[in-house]
Amino acid sequence: MLKLITALLYKKAKAVVVSAKGVEDCLRKNELFKDITNVYRIPNAVPEFDNPSTRLVHSRPFILGVGRLSYVKGFDQLITAFSNAQLDGVDLLIVGDGEEKSNLICQIYNLGLRDRVKLLGAKTNLQDYYSQAEIFVLPSRNEGYPNALVEAMSFGCPCIAMNCEFGPSEIIKNKKNGILLPNGSIDALSNTLKQLIADPLLKDNLSREAIKINKTNNADQLLGKWERLILSRLT
Repeated sequence: MLKLITALLYKKAKAVVVSAKGVEDCLRKNELFKDITNVYRIPNAVPEFDNPSTRLVHSRPFILGVGRLSYVKGFDQLITAFSNAQLDGVDLLIVGDGEEKSNLICQIYNLGLRDRVKLLGAKTNLQDYYSQAEIFVLPSRNEGYPNALVEAMSFGCPCIAMNCEFGPSEIIKNKKNGILLPNGSIDALSNTLKQLIADPLLKDNLSREAIKINKTNNADQLLGKWERLILSRLT
């Protein structure tokens, strides 16, 4: 019944806006939504941040994860991959809170990583973490359009993402501005972490391309798309 009501509302709406093509494709696979013709796609914009601080947020090089501590965000996969990679002199920092925190703490302790993996909770200075991280990892099992990935790329942070539904494959051009991995492949993530840490040139190349997202996902440009869409649907 809820899907039927939603479908009726979508059909009557002037426009239905989604952030990723994958979301639109998924919508159209449903029999109730397949004939909807008023779907438009506008990606999420790079948000504005304060300038990064020169003060170090961590005393050692680190890999970064950012997001809600929930099963779908896949931080358990990231912790396992980090453990398997056995990276000397590099820590893992995870920023965010959520219902999986206690399970992740148990995992960290069971793997003997309590001095190497830190759950930092929510932070208001994400720009400092993005700008100082060696690598950003999006280990999600599912996404809509991952804002944290967009944010990390906007600071030129070399990024690795699971190729989950939806969004990462629309943001990352594999091995050009980031690296996409088979969804759920912990071995691939572990190996890629080792590869990037050992290859500064590859990291630099990914960084130079990643930062271009500030043009493709520019807030003013996307605001213009919203304005044009709204005006066109009001006439």
